[in-house]
Amino acid sequence: MKTHELISLIEYISKIMAHYPNKSVEYALDDILNLLDARKKNQPPSLKKNKVHKY
Repeated sequence: MKTHELISLIEYISKIMAHYPNKSVEYALDDILNLLDARKKNQPPSLKKNKVHKY
């Protein structure tokens, strides 16, 4: 991992942890993953457009 990538990662972790005072990084990441899983389950299935061929 390059230095600038590591710095960027640390900045993102700091932003995330601001929403989880007095909690661990593991707690925050688990919570975020749970939120994403719940959001994915609640989304309606995406509708695919049927292509109609003209003959």
